[in-house]
Amino acid sequence: MIKQLRPYFVKTLKAHHAPLFTTANTNEQTVQKASSSIEKALPRSIFMESRYNAVIAFIKEMDSIKPVLRKKALESVAIKHGIHLLTAQKLYHNADTLNNNDKLITHVKEQKAQEQVTLALDRAYKMSIDTPDMLRQFVNIYQKKHITSRSYLKFGIKKSQHELLASFLRMGYQLVAAHYWQLVSNSESKVKDFKKKYKLDNAIRVSVNQKCDGFEVRIVKKVRTSSTDSKVYESSGVLKFLGGVLMVLVE
Repeated sequence: MIKQLRPYFVKTLKAHHAPLFTTANTNEQTVQKASSSIEKALPRSIFMESRYNAVIAFIKEMDSIKPVLRKKALESVAIKHGIHLLTAQKLYHNADTLNNNDKLITHVKEQKAQEQVTLALDRAYKMSIDTPDMLRQFVNIYQKKHITSRSYLKFGIKKSQHELLASFLRMGYQLVAAHYWQLVSNSESKVKDFKKKYKLDNAIRVSVNQKCDGFEVRIVKKVRTSSTDSKVYESSGVLKFLGGVLMVLVE
C-alpha cells in the first residue's frame, strides 16, 4: 500500500516545493527595484545635511572649543547634534578652511538678521533641489571673493568682474530680498548705470565710497540716527554668515 502511494506523494511534493521561497524573493526584488526607482526619481539636495539648524549648532559648539581640542571632540559633538560622523568631518573641514583665523563661524545677534538668515536658508535649500547649479555658482563666487576681515564682497573694474557681480546679485536676491542688498562704488551714477545695464532689481540700494574704484556688495540694515529724516545703512552681517554657512553645507 505504501509503495503504491509513494509516487503520488513524490509528485505532490514536487509540485509544491519550488514556490516556497521563490515568491518571497520575487517580492523582495520587486520592492528593492521600486525603492531604487523612487530614490532616483526624488530630487536630491546638494546640502550635505538638510537639518541646517543642527549644522549651525554643531559648528557653533565646535567653535567654542579650543582649536587644538576640536578634532578630538568632533565625534561626541556630532552625536550630540545627531549628525553622522563622516558628514560631521566634512562639515568641520569646510568650516575650518573658511577663514584665515581660528574662527569657524560668525554670529548674527539681532532678531531681524536671524529671521533673514532662516528665510534665506529655507530658500537656499529649495534652490539646492530645484536649481543646484545656480546655488553652487553663488557659493563659488562668494568663496572666491570672501575675505575674513570683511563683511562685504569686492569686485574689480573689468567687464568679467561686472558680469560676475551681476550674476551674483541676481542669485542673491532670490535668497534675501533685493532691498536689503547694497551696491557701492565711487559715484552714484556709476551704480545706477550698472543696475540699468544688467537689468538688476531697482530695489537694490545705492551708496557711494570715493575710494572704491570697482564695486562693493553687502547686505545692510538701517541704522538709527538722531535725525529721523536721514537714512544710514551699514552691514548687517547676514551676507558673511549666510555665505559661510552655505560654504559649509554645500557638497
